[in-house]
Amino acid sequence: MIAFLDRLFKRPFLAILITSIACFLMFSPKPEDLFELPELLNFVNDKIVHCIMFLGMSFLWKRYFFKLNLLPFYLLLFAICTEIIQYLLPKSFKRGFEISDILADTTGILLGLLISWLFDRFLKR
Repeated sequence: MIAFLDRLFKRPFLAILITSIACFLMFSPKPEDLFELPELLNFVNDKIVHCIMFLGMSFLWKRYFFKLNLLPFYLLLFAICTEIIQYLLPKSFKRGFEISDILADTTGILLGLLISWLFDRFLKR
């Protein structure tokens, strides 16, 4: 089972799919809230979503580009570019540049790399 997962994760289509979904979510208009949540809960929820998206991208791209040492730099550059693009989107999209999103993305990148390392270290024995 582990060997199957390892072969599956080393295929680029999953990384491309997750990256495409993340771009769609980050560049589409922000959905209207169905019910009102406290501001702090909205903030935390947004950061968790950013962290999970970049964790998935980081893990899958690391599985595919296992020898690429610059991957964290490229993913961080991607995170910064997505925030710049969000800043440039029309105001009606309700998106903007947030340093806290970049910090959440960076946390996700580091967690994804850690999980990839743990996958190699312990599960592939």
